[in-house]
Amino acid sequence: MLQDLRFAARGIRRAPGFAAAVIATLALGLGVTTAIFTVSYSLLLRPLPYGTPDQLIVLLHDGTHPVSPADYLDYKRELRSVQPLAAAQWWEANLTGSGQAERVRGLQVSSDLFLTLQVAPLLGRTFAPGEDVSDASVVVLGHGLWTRRFAADPAIVGRRITLDRVPHVVIGVMPPGFHFAPFWATRAELWKPLSLENRLADRDGRSLRLFGRLTPGATLDAAQAEASVVAARLAAEFADSHAGLGIAVVPLHEKTIGPVRPLLAVLAGLAAFVLLISCANVSSLLLARASALHREMAVRTTLGASQARLVRQLLAESLVLSGAGGIGGALLASIGITWLAATLPPGSLPRQHELATDHTLYLVAAALVASATVLCGMAPVFHLRRTALHDVLKDGPRGATEGRSRLTARRALVALQMALALAVVAGAGLMGRTFISLQALDPGFDPRGVLTAVVSLSGTTHTTGAARLAFFDRLAEEIRRLPGVQYVSAINHLPLAGDLWRLGIEIEGRPAPLPGERLSAAYRVIRPDYFGTMGLPLRRGRDFVDADRASAPAVVIINEAMARRHWPGEDPLDRRIRLHSRTLTIVGVAANARQEDWTSAAGEEMYVPYAQHADGLGASSLTWVVRTTGSPDRLAPLLR
Repeated sequence: MLQDLRFAARGIRRAPGFAAAVIATLALGLGVTTAIFTVSYSLLLRPLPYGTPDQLIVLLHDGTHPVSPADYLDYKRELRSVQPLAAAQWWEANLTGSGQAERVRGLQVSSDLFLTLQVAPLLGRTFAPGEDVSDASVVVLGHGLWTRRFAADPAIVGRRITLDRVPHVVIGVMPPGFHFAPFWATRAELWKPLSLENRLADRDGRSLRLFGRLTPGATLDAAQAEASVVAARLAAEFADSHAGLGIAVVPLHEKTIGPVRPLLAVLAGLAAFVLLISCANVSSLLLARASALHREMAVRTTLGASQARLVRQLLAESLVLSGAGGIGGALLASIGITWLAATLPPGSLPRQHELATDHTLYLVAAALVASATVLCGMAPVFHLRRTALHDVLKDGPRGATEGRSRLTARRALVALQMALALAVVAGAGLMGRTFISLQALDPGFDPRGVLTAVVSLSGTTHTTGAARLAFFDRLAEEIRRLPGVQYVSAINHLPLAGDLWRLGIEIEGRPAPLPGERLSAAYRVIRPDYFGTMGLPLRRGRDFVDADRASAPAVVIINEAMARRHWPGEDPLDRRIRLHSRTLTIVGVAANARQEDWTSAAGEEMYVPYAQHADGLGASSLTWVVRTTGSPDRLAPLLR
């Protein structure tokens, strides 16, 4: 075999143009295919980086929505197939004390979460049992935060850091590969004990996502059956709030990668077509080369070379070319994956942080090189067997048969290439049409030229609504004076930003909802000029103004979807709705805006002025939106 490889290398050196064309073709095909297969493996097939990850499950209402604290405690107590069952909720804090103040994303978690995941810390410890009974001021740092903010100080354990002006003791640091949860809050880098002491009877505040581990011998079906029994009991016992509320037990891996599996499957199929087209092109070149060298092979046959030896030589030449193409392809794939990991916006893909060049890439490249060797070498070998090279020098009918066999082989390769190319073009056309359709979707607002920034207040200075309102009013005036600022406003949660609060409402003058039915709308708290800043049209009525303060009549702006549902064919202006115990008068109707994702139709939505709700839900944190006449990037340092 080594002799065949040396002979193949010498033959390739005698035809550098041919070799360059083959290697470039294979490098491109193998590079694209290797990159896509490596990404698919990293996201779909690689086990999650937790202990025995196939036993981990997620428990959510209808597989999507979080669970209330009281419901969580019921599931934790009654599920025998899932032990332990941990809970987590989103949390953010202002980190101050060393360097510039920073808003840090994190999770509040029950003390048994890390036990559930079976992941040991890099330094220190995780939470002890019962550490979440009270609001313990201890935290576990993510490796990224530890490295970025504390210069990977090995003495960080036991050190006090300030979060929301409250001292917290660092008790541990997680290893660099630890990210949790992989499908939600993917950028969390700080964990704190979850205290439910004041929410033990709370059935409405659904903020918890539940994570568990199947007990030895338990099945997913058994866990689902147990959870369904608990859900049915809760629906019967709390009909007003739990009617029609199902529960789903989903494997953590499936919850993580399920949404992207179809896309990656399509991309993997297209990559396979690209590889087949590359191999078909190379096979054509090798077939032409074999035809050109048929007299040389005939001489070798006359001198005693067996047909098996000639087949081996052709496969050796294919292997050398495929190997060189594979090296180039691996290099292209490595560059592509590195570029993809660096340029994709955070959260674009599940497990995005795991996209990196590792041994998997080279294993995939080696497997594809072996496949390419066989695929590329098939045509010359087929040609060799059909022409019976030991008779190739003979004249007469055999020569005509040889010509027909070569023509047939080439026609077959051309037909294969055409079929594969048409399949790729059709798939690319469908994907292109989908992309164009998504680009043409109107989100209802214009995000171009808008800079956003989250500002969160903490500490004793801003505990009252009046203090928060005064601070934000001063901040708005400061921002307006910055160069290039056209509009400035703020909102509790941006549309399409991954967080949506829906609150129950009552419609004045309408019959009460049926038992088990609950009217609700997305809850947006905004400052004046929000609609102008976001380029979101007002269809009727007026915007909020500075006069809409706590001492003025309570007002609300609704969207078109809400107006059509509750006042079809009527003018909703000056109508009233009740939110909690307050009566709000409708003063405007805004255009619909996409709320949760780019493809779902807009649901009912209401906007209330911040000045009248500065003491309300989530009033200490606002996302500021600034429309600028220049580049938002140039404004960012001034705003910071």
